[in-house]
Amino acid sequence: MKYKYLCWLLSLFLLSLFFSAQAMAVTISGTCKQADRVTDCTDTGTIRFAIGGVLQPQTQNIVAGTWAISGVTLPTTGFVIVTMFIDGAPDHQEAVAVVNYSLSGDVTGVELIETHLSLGYDDTTRGLSNLDISRYDNSISGDEDVFHDVDASRSLTVDITGAVPNETLYIKSNHNFAPGPNSSVTTHHLYNDGIFGAGSNDIYVNGDWDFGTGTFNRDTSTVHFTGTGTIRNLVSPWWGKRFHNVTASAAGQTTTINPGLGVVVKGLLTLGSGTLDGGVMVLNKSGTAFVTAGATLANSQFKYSPPPGGQVDITVADYPSLWLAENSSASDSIFTLLGDFTCSGLSLHGNGSGKITTLNTMGYNISCQSLLIGSTSNRKGKLTLTNSVLNITSNIDIVSTTGIENELDAGDSTIYIGEDFQNDGLFSSGTSDVIFNGINDQRVVSSGDPFYNLTLNNTGGVNNNRLELGDSLTVNNQLTVSNGKLNTTTNNYSITVAGHFDQSSPTSEVEANASTITVGGDFSADGTLDSLNYNNASLILTGTGSLSYANLSSPWVNGFHNLTVGQSGNTTTLNLIRMTVRNVLTVGSGDFTSPTSDIYLLGANPLVFDTNARLSLNAIKLFGANQTIPTLHNGYDCHVFLSRNNTEVSQTGPITLNSGQNLRLNGDTFKDRAVTYQTNGFDLNIGGNLQLGAGADTALKTLDMSGSTVTVKGNVDIRTGTNSLISTNSELILNGTAAQSVTTNGKAFDKLTITNPSVSGVTFNDGFTTNTLTNTTPNSKLTFTSGETYTINSAVNLQGATGQPITLAPSSAGTAWNFVLNAGATKTIENVTVSWSDASGSHSTQKPIAPSNSTDGGNNIDWFPNVGISVTKNSTLISDPVNGTGGGKNHIPGAIVEYRITTRNTGTSSPDANTVIVYDILNANVEYDVTTGVNFLDGTTSSGLSLGSVGYSHVSSPDLYTYTPTGSFDPNVAKLKIETNGAFSFGGSPVPEFTVIFRVRIK
Repeated sequence: MKYKYLCWLLSLFLLSLFFSAQAMAVTISGTCKQADRVTDCTDTGTIRFAIGGVLQPQTQNIVAGTWAISGVTLPTTGFVIVTMFIDGAPDHQEAVAVVNYSLSGDVTGVELIETHLSLGYDDTTRGLSNLDISRYDNSISGDEDVFHDVDASRSLTVDITGAVPNETLYIKSNHNFAPGPNSSVTTHHLYNDGIFGAGSNDIYVNGDWDFGTGTFNRDTSTVHFTGTGTIRNLVSPWWGKRFHNVTASAAGQTTTINPGLGVVVKGLLTLGSGTLDGGVMVLNKSGTAFVTAGATLANSQFKYSPPPGGQVDITVADYPSLWLAENSSASDSIFTLLGDFTCSGLSLHGNGSGKITTLNTMGYNISCQSLLIGSTSNRKGKLTLTNSVLNITSNIDIVSTTGIENELDAGDSTIYIGEDFQNDGLFSSGTSDVIFNGINDQRVVSSGDPFYNLTLNNTGGVNNNRLELGDSLTVNNQLTVSNGKLNTTTNNYSITVAGHFDQSSPTSEVEANASTITVGGDFSADGTLDSLNYNNASLILTGTGSLSYANLSSPWVNGFHNLTVGQSGNTTTLNLIRMTVRNVLTVGSGDFTSPTSDIYLLGANPLVFDTNARLSLNAIKLFGANQTIPTLHNGYDCHVFLSRNNTEVSQTGPITLNSGQNLRLNGDTFKDRAVTYQTNGFDLNIGGNLQLGAGADTALKTLDMSGSTVTVKGNVDIRTGTNSLISTNSELILNGTAAQSVTTNGKAFDKLTITNPSVSGVTFNDGFTTNTLTNTTPNSKLTFTSGETYTINSAVNLQGATGQPITLAPSSAGTAWNFVLNAGATKTIENVTVSWSDASGSHSTQKPIAPSNSTDGGNNIDWFPNVGISVTKNSTLISDPVNGTGGGKNHIPGAIVEYRITTRNTGTSSPDANTVIVYDILNANVEYDVTTGVNFLDGTTSSGLSLGSVGYSHVSSPDLYTYTPTGSFDPNVAKLKIETNGAFSFGGSPVPEFTVIFRVRIK
């Protein structure tokens, strides 16, 4: 009060000087408006004014609308502060105006506004300060109608009385107001149409701040929004009017930025625990630009837009839309987190000059509805995640720009995405986990950039839980589908996973369409929701890993379109019971293995193998129409089954089924399924059993082995029913090393060869017919079912070894087995042991069978005959050179002698056909009669033979019957070999015989 009193005395002194100095009469005029600054006041109270600190006697009773006070004497020198107010009005109609007279002319344009402290008039020559305003304030006037006051520290309080509702500090258009050094301002509202020079002062606003049309020179001031109010900035561009420091959102209070617009804070923004609402908050400060005591940020957007250089700290808060954008073309901006924060949307982009805005999480977490990195207007951004969690409940967009790419560097962090991921810039996956966890359909466009770990965990409804690919997807480590559907769309975008592909959850699907899926590790799928999802897709497993497919329905038709496994020497392990490859199964230079798994093959050429491929399954089941089976150089370590009706399979090269692996042509045990297997002239080596038919078949099951050698190590089982074995020009070799059995059900072979050396040997469960039967394996055994008939059409070759005979035995002693050699069949049987065999059904020329060096095991019929062959040789002198053919002929040189060699069969059986040969040695004193040659004379009882070929040996090589005699008489013939054709008959009287006749000349 002492200060105020001194000011009042000073005013009186100055006033006396004014009157004593030069002065002039002026009119003070203006308007009076209600608090809305539009509606005229009512005629309540009286307008009064003070010059300096002295209240003047003139008044104006007309308050409404415009008013004027004439005849006012004002000095024309010094400082003249005029204070006008409405006297006697109620609190809500009180108004005060203060002007700094320019020392010339009338005072016009004074604005009295109810509840307002108005500063300035039409003449803007001189501005006002808190000191000026204090000339006639509440404490000087002692009048509560003058409601403003300036205290001893020159701090202005617009309503010191506390009685004026929502008081407002109003600065008239183009008028200057500068509180002065260390001079604060406290008001409920502030409306600025003038020029407000804030200096380094504190301005306290308990209500609204309106930038109006004026200019706010923020300097280093701090504006404190202490109550609930709105910051208005209606004049474009709103970002041109800025605060320095701001405190707002006090406890229990709401500070609202004019919706659709914004404010800029160049210094520090400090928020209490109240609410910030409305439009955009822009922070133009490096370092720490924002602190909060837990304010609720309900405004539309927060924007960190720092000046060049330095680092910007992002304060922990629950942000609305958050925009991090460098504000300078001079340098990049780097933002770092001070802790976890949330937001409705996060945008990272610069000012369009090609500089980059970078946010580094520094181990803290971000949770926002959306994330935008960069913009199409060359605004560049980068988000660097470091050991953080990024949770985006809506979209992530990495925008494409020219030059430097916008980037999301995921590092070792975890990213949750609730809606779409659109990468048109650069996504660096690091070792991050990306999880799509929406509740509606989602979409991902990666633009060729890989993910590290990718998980789909969409928990939306059945038809609203897809993650659709917008382009090809690459995952550098693991892809997991735990909930929802991963959809490659009708564009059939590819999926490449360097590690594991995990769709093992029964609440997940991969709608693979006709896409190609490439996996370096394990692949696991589940068919609970839909087992058709991969039927048109191609799966390529490039590394060592497993393939699992749980809950696969109808596995004989469902699986994959193409399957490529065992690549680059790696092993693929199959962990399922049954599955289908609908087109091609490709095995590289590695292994495809599972001892319990069956693969159904539907394609025309369903198998492709590398030279070093290994296929080790339980079975491949050929399930198509016209199919091929190729050579597998390491052999098939699996059974081969023909399973589907009308399946026809042809070999394209030699086929080997390794030890224990079976070829089964049984239509998957269905009697009414027709199947055909064609060797196509290539060898077929079966390490296990050969089964033709299911038994009692009603549809034709065919094995066409024409032109091929089929080797079987196990059993041959041709079952009953409409089955067919086509064996033209083929050979069946039984090469087991343990007991084998053969069931033919009446099917005939071309060539049947046994090489089984085992003790148990080969058992023929029923009769057979074969063109040739061969077994040259010493010490082997053939067991023939008693009562069955075994027919040989062309040749039989049963040759054991000395001391190691082949055993020909019955299945049951006491009943013979029938052995039939048809006419013309050649037989070579030696070193055998035969028992209980009946050969009586053989052609007469074939029996009895007389094996050489063999053992009669007993109870045989037409085996081991008593063959009695006798030979006599006689000579007759035909002529000599002296006596001719008459009497007195003598054996003298030149005499002709005729030899007759007679051979008789006195036994009870015939020797083998074409085996009777007559040999004769010529005396060295004779020469062979070439002209007469060798003649054949059959006996009275026919021998059944005819003359065959005659061979001659030369005296120089008497054991080689390759010489051809020359001349009429050839002295060089040493021996004759006379062969016969046919089987030597036996029985009859006289006994069958034949004679060979030839002549010689005595030398």
